[in-house]
Amino acid sequence: MKKIHNQMPYQRQNGRSRSVNSVSNEVADPRTYTYADTIVPVCLAQHESEKLISRSQAKFLTLRFEQFSHVVLDFEGVSEIGQAFGDELFRVFAREHPAIKLTPVNMTTAVEQMVKRAKAALATSIRSEKHHLTVSTMNVRNKEQL
Repeated sequence: MKKIHNQMPYQRQNGRSRSVNSVSNEVADPRTYTYADTIVPVCLAQHESEKLISRSQAKFLTLRFEQFSHVVLDFEGVSEIGQAFGDELFRVFAREHPAIKLTPVNMTTAVEQMVKRAKAALATSIRSEKHHLTVSTMNVRNKEQL
């Protein structure tokens, strides 16, 4: 691959080439020159032909997510993910890091179904927690009135 204007080329799985500079311009904040966003090719978490099924694989993938406020998860080249992998990313990590926005893109139908399942579980657990907090607050107030 040929260098263009001293920019290292980046070859995506789909065969399109992009320079490091063009990728940097997409994700850097132009006002502060900091990287608030990142694009993560999820297929890089796969070792050889293994499937992405475990929580430990998802945890490995999220190791540096805390450095960003927005993470785009590019599922290009990933045909399916396991329930535990999806749950760890889109329920557990999302719940523990509410300030970090996770945006999945280029999903197959199978991946999309697992992502929706994990996001639904997150929404349910948040509603349940709010309900328990409300009930606990009411119980404390009732005790104080006695």
